Amino acid sequence: MRIVLEGAVRPEAIVVPQRAVLEGPKEKYVYVVNAESKAEPRPVQVGEWAGDGWIIESGLKAGERVIVDGVMKIGPGAPVQVASEDGKNRVAAGAPQAKPADAAAAPADSAKKGPAK
Repeated sequence: MRIVLEGAVRPEAIVVPQRAVLEGPKEKYVYVVNAESKAEPRPVQVGEWAGDGWIIESGLKAGERVIVDGVMKIGPGAPVQVASEDGKNRVAAGAPQAKPADAAAAPADSAKKGPAK
């Protein structure tokens, strides 16, 4: 038998995929796509896991584009190119000819449900 208990709801919680969160020597961070379409490291405070994502306590705002794939291949200031794939925002990091699968970004999600802290 499998039982799923649903607890408290965290309205407006920001959740990003676990693979998007990197750990530096002092803090955890993610790469976001800035106004110039370049990768920008952003320190974040993570909370608990929600499914396959981290709940972000601080450091991101809803709607910011977080690079989720290919983060090990990029660095601060790396150019990214936004393309649409299956109705989702996808971002390619590196040179303009990079494939969209090399790096992908998704808007920071505002989750309607999430585990209580």
